[in-house]
Amino acid sequence: MKRPVVAFIAHDSKKEEMVDLVRNYKQELDEVDIIATRSTGQMIISRVGLPVTLVQSGAQGGDMQIGAMITNDEISVVVFLRDPYTVFPDEPVLTSLLRVCDIHEVPMATNITTANAVLRQLFMCPGVGKERRVVADYLDEIVVVHE
Repeated sequence: MKRPVVAFIAHDSKKEEMVDLVRNYKQELDEVDIIATRSTGQMIISRVGLPVTLVQSGAQGGDMQIGAMITNDEISVVVFLRDPYTVFPDEPVLTSLLRVCDIHEVPMATNITTANAVLRQLFMCPGVGKERRVVADYLDEIVVVHE
């Protein structure tokens, strides 16, 4: 079975939060492949010690590279910790990335709460990376349990 691939992207004001998130899941993330935009990935490598495949920085097209990987069925989950209080010139790129994730049914977490939920579910159901319906499957299980 192919290993799941998790993509990490973070706005500058969220990079520390991303490092903490990755550190909290270090053992589990050691069992998947990690892709990240350049500065986010470099922080993960240097501060957490996990191997990361780096793409360009977001400003240099890294978000679009990850979007292309999603369309090629190479990404299982995207964690993009974004700063909701700042307007960025690359907002159309974020919208495109969200659209690509929706089209290809790739879970995308944009805040720490959804990042924890998506990662927990990915690691609780190792085979789900191929199907990518991480959150939907989890919610279906909850409904069945409570019926």
